[in-house]
Order: sequence, then C-alpha cells, then structure tokens
Amino acid sequence: PAGGVDRQAVSRWLATSFDHDGFDYGIDATLHANGETARNRSASNDVVSTFDTLLSWFVSNAGPDTDAAEALGLLLVAGDTPIDLPPVAIKRFAASQGLSADDSIGDLVRAAEREGGFRVD
Repeated sequence: PAGGVDRQAVSRWLATSFDHDGFDYGIDATLHANGETARNRSASNDVVSTFDTLLSWFVSNAGPDTDAAEALGLLLVAGDTPIDLPPVAIKRFAASQGLSADDSIGDLVRAAEREGGFRVD
C-alpha cells in the first residue's frame, strides 16, 4: 500500500470519522451491485432521517429501475426480521380508501390489491 494506507487504516478511519462531528447518527455505506459501486455518507441528529436517507439511497442504487416504495416493501417482507406496523398505519390506509371499522378485512385486502399494495405513509 502506498503511503501507509491499507484496508485496516481505512477501517480505523471510518470507525472514528463520526466522532466529534456534532451529529448523533451517521452512516457510511458502500454498495456494489450489478457491476457498479456507490458510496453514501450521511449524518444527522434525527435517527429517522438518517435511516430514511440510507434506505432511499440503497434502493435507488441497488435497483434503480424499481419503484422505491415497492422495493422497500419487498425488502422488508422478504427479510428474516419480522416487522410490526403500528395500527395507525393500517387505519390511515383504510381511511384513504374510504374504509371504516365497519368494513371487513376482505374490503381492506381488496383495497390494497386495487392500489398495488398496502402503502404506509
């Protein structure tokens, strides 16, 4: 390695590179997909914003021809980790489709099928 920079030096630098930057959360990611390599580095004081930035960047680089919302949904349901959706997400979707507590689960499923999925906003 020229100039003393090797894989371990880069790893050490990355491990400490967010120290004292003034942000609570930081991500430095490299993705190699379909013969292309992309990098993203972001920092924020908002954990949701940091995670959202990572997810959006990942799907736009891993499958740029796929709708981001669809790709995220597929990744979440295909993973081994179970996901718990808050009931308010289901209520919002039902309300957006004109459904109420008096409607059936079948009505909710048919609404999701019509919309091409169950969108969580």
